[in-house]
Amino acid sequence: SCSKSEVESNNDGTITMEIDGKEWKSISTKTAATISNNIISLSGISEDGSALTIRINGITAKTYLLDQNSSTTAAFAESPTTNSYASNQGNDAAASVIITEMNTTDSIVNGTFSFTGFRIIDGKKVLIKNGKINKVKLVQPVPVGSGFFKCKINGVQFNGALLFSIINQFSGKIFFGGSSL
Repeated sequence: SCSKSEVESNNDGTITMEIDGKEWKSISTKTAATISNNIISLSGISEDGSALTIRINGITAKTYLLDQNSSTTAAFAESPTTNSYASNQGNDAAASVIITEMNTTDSIVNGTFSFTGFRIIDGKKVLIKNGKINKVKLVQPVPVGSGFFKCKINGVQFNGALLFSIINQFSGKIFFGGSSL
């Protein structure tokens, strides 16, 4: 049998939760948090390809509401090709995410969450409870200089401004975002 500390350490770097009473756990190598423009983005993908994303409008340890009037949101997708269940598509007054630790020195985030995810396209919903953010690695965005990013997307020239980039330390991939000029 395992001790409590052994069981807890097996969840380091993951997001865990119950979805309609079923256990869900992200893969640690496919779980990360980023901070950009005072927004924390947490995401995790499980072995079956389902994914959870939480976008928190703030970077401090505190309680954030997850409702229709909040800019903090959470979404769960059963697969990359299905529509998500989102916290801001219905009225769940008890929905929240609590960041209990934002440790930029050790680059980890801890917290808890619960919400009802609503899917407006078909009216379905899922109950997500006992959510835990377990020492999720904080991945720092790559600094962007004052230059421009140019490329062709499907043969169309893209000239980017207001750029941001994030390097995923697990995969080594760099993700770019921004708006065109």
